[in-house]
Amino acid sequence: MSEIKIYNPYDRPSNDLLLSIGKRRFKDKSPGDAWVDDDYLWEKLARKGLIFEIFSEKEFLESRMPLPWNLMSDRVLITYISRNYSGISSAKLNNTHPHIYRIASERGIIPELIERKVFVEDLATHNKKKIKSVEEFKELIKNDATIRNLAAAALMLNGDSGGFESAILEIYSERFKNQSQLHQYLEESRDNIIELVGKGITNLGVFIGEFSLANRSILPVLLGEAFNGIENGKFLGSLEKKLVRSLQTVYSPRFNKDRNDVMTEIESKINTSNGKVQAIYLGLKNHYQEVIKLEEKLK
Repeated sequence: MSEIKIYNPYDRPSNDLLLSIGKRRFKDKSPGDAWVDDDYLWEKLARKGLIFEIFSEKEFLESRMPLPWNLMSDRVLITYISRNYSGISSAKLNNTHPHIYRIASERGIIPELIERKVFVEDLATHNKKKIKSVEEFKELIKNDATIRNLAAAALMLNGDSGGFESAILEIYSERFKNQSQLHQYLEESRDNIIELVGKGITNLGVFIGEFSLANRSILPVLLGEAFNGIENGKFLGSLEKKLVRSLQTVYSPRFNKDRNDVMTEIESKINTSNGKVQAIYLGLKNHYQEVIKLEEKLK
């Protein structure tokens, strides 16, 4: 017997028709009473950002009804903020409407709002602001895949993380006070970094499935994405040397056990990459070739 599908009149109407239905249904009601009356229609309107055409933010706050940000996609939220809060800086938004700033920050959409010129500030200026709290650092790792991947690599190496921390400082020299501050933020953001990478925000889920700091075998994948994300203007000789030294920390334990396997893998990285990534692996290959030559001389 085939399943009987119940037709719901709210499933397919246009936004205009849905809004018209909502205004009639929820007339003279508070946001909370409206939800009790018809939660399906209420949530349908919220997902499209239309609920704010019926109830103001003030009405939500006065009735102590949670604002429905969790039901809105990033696209809908960006449209809503663009429509209602354009022409000010993100700092001013934080002062005047902290609840809006908080959700925009948590969703990681502030850089896009700046790029769309919703907020009147320069993205480069925004990206150069000093990180002054672990909350700001968490926002940075959410928005920036390069530092997120390098941070994960640093945490995976634990006691040998100094090389990657030093590289992060060189790439993001204007964001941190010193390496001690960066190290503190890394440790305090450990769970956030694991969660972000684990959810596949860096697209690593395609390669590694569930992310674990104990699984060092995925470091080359993690670092490949990080290296590709480094701006060419930052990729100077000193940074290249730091990254090569950091890779030595990654590969040396395996090199000491099976150098042929490691050299084959490095050669494959060289053949399948180009530009700055290829230069790093060429530097790593040269290092191990020198090690092999030195060992042969000492025999």
